[in-house]
Amino acid sequence: SLTGDASVVKVTVQPNAPIAGRTLGAAGRQDILGSDTLVIAIERGDEELTPHGETVVRPDDIVTVLSRGEDGDALSTFRADEAEFRNTR
Repeated sequence: SLTGDASVVKVTVQPNAPIAGRTLGAAGRQDILGSDTLVIAIERGDEELTPHGETVVRPDDIVTVLSRGEDGDALSTFRADEAEFRNTR
């Protein structure tokens, strides 16, 4: 937890998450990624990426996120709807 209700968290992108397969820029324009959420790193396999607007977020990426406000709102972007996720397994 940081000052001003900010926190840094790591989350694994689930296959059916709203952001999976989208660029960060498109996710922002489509209000999938809120203005209070900043992706600061992506771990993909052995690589650590510095993300930019054209970086595509992929399932199984480990994303480091700086978020202001409620963590749950920001993290839902990277997680599948639980019912939908169960139906795809």
